[in-house]
Amino acid sequence: MKINKIASGDSHHADDKGAIPTDDAPGEDEIPVPFLVEKYDCKFLYICYPRVVCKWISLNSAFNLLITVFIVVNTLLLSLDSYSYPVSLKKLEVLEVLNEILHWIFCAEMIIKLLGLGPKRYAQDSFNIFDGTVVIISLAEYIVT
Repeated sequence: MKINKIASGDSHHADDKGAIPTDDAPGEDEIPVPFLVEKYDCKFLYICYPRVVCKWISLNSAFNLLITVFIVVNTLLLSLDSYSYPVSLKKLEVLEVLNEILHWIFCAEMIIKLLGLGPKRYAQDSFNIFDGTVVIISLAEYIVT
């Protein structure tokens, strides 16, 4: 399945069902877009589509489960970081790289949720406030170091 290219004319608009037609015959292999594009006041799909996709991702239970798994992995990695006994340099480097990867994953999660939900709806969830605060603090730490 592929999303058709943005071209002139009405071919880049979503149909009445909120699906984006592909280059194939009409009705075949359409990619359903939840949270219909018509909900947004956009005349062109290429403007609305990124926000629709981010909203779909941010409300997707698989995405939230994946983020929860990353949080558990991050917690385990942080528990491995210790100062009480000699730690090999290799282990320290691996932990730093994994921590940085997870940091950027959490930044991407925040951006996806902000784009998809919008700042007002994002701020209505106290977990998002906590998550955003932690991400901003870690970004500040990343910039300073």
